[in-house]
Amino acid sequence: MNKNNKIIDQFFRDGVSQGRRLLRELEPDYVSVDERDVSDLLTFVQKYATKLNYYDESNRINGDWSSFFGGDVEQMVAYINNPESFADEPSTQRQLAQPHLVLLFTFLQLLRYPQQQFKALTQRYLDFYYKEVLQLTTKEEVPDKIHGIFELAQGEEAHLINKGTLLSAGQDSQGVNINYATDEDIVVNQAQVASIKTLFVEKNYIGLEVV
Repeated sequence: MNKNNKIIDQFFRDGVSQGRRLLRELEPDYVSVDERDVSDLLTFVQKYATKLNYYDESNRINGDWSSFFGGDVEQMVAYINNPESFADEPSTQRQLAQPHLVLLFTFLQLLRYPQQQFKALTQRYLDFYYKEVLQLTTKEEVPDKIHGIFELAQGEEAHLINKGTLLSAGQDSQGVNINYATDEDIVVNQAQVASIKTLFVEKNYIGLEVV
């Protein structure tokens, strides 16, 4: 009788799939060149405006540009997302609708497009490296395979399922029907698997001193 408990550790253990082994940090969209949102950019503009000298009509320094972009950042973001939400606050709406602020808000909205391109920069570099430098090609699509279980209707002794018979597997996330086709003729009968057993052979290696 085998009393080696190590065998149990070898047979009964939780595995880790390839997908679970993938580190999130290695995915192309994990980090971007510019990850700032509108709130971050507005805060940056307000702080940067304090570093810029304002010159009056006499070409003399008269403070900075912070007063041009002052205000509550959360209010600005809310106005950018939905200007009509300030319809009941005419004074705040007039303040946020000033031409120089609207011009800034428009610029920040347009800035989202190059930011999206920045996010795709890593993937584009990987595509260039694998396809152009290494000259790797994409493998052809491989049909999905499943194992089907058939059960005879009551009173039936056997039934032939022809090759190419479609088996419905429901629908995918897009609502498209999923069908699988049998790859050979199958005769379903009353035969059943009575039991399944596993044989394990333990090898004990002995040295000359034991002999």
